[in-house]
Amino acid sequence: MASSRFPNKPMANILGMPMIGHCLKRSLMCNLLTDV
Repeated sequence: MASSRFPNKPMANILGMPMIGHCLKRSLMCNLLTDV
């Protein structure tokens, strides 16, 4: 999980939570996904 323009992007802190945490939270909220 590397980004050449923004290193450590998945771990970037957004409102007190890493970006990957926000992605997981939104994935869990999605009704179309059953296995996250």
